[in-house]
Amino acid sequence: MQAQGRLEAIRIKRFRRGPMDATERATLRAQRGLAGNADQGRRRQVTLMEQERW
Repeated sequence: MQAQGRLEAIRIKRFRRGPMDATERATLRAQRGLAGNADQGRRRQVTLMEQERW
């Protein structure tokens, strides 16, 4: 069985421990995360979560 989901939001952090800004689109880079995000290349580059937990 394959799970399905829907992308509700994309948020990019401008600087470490800074606020997260909503954006309509983003570029995902392998082994780096989202282009323009402060945490590129760190341990957790992208976080996925259920809407109910947000």
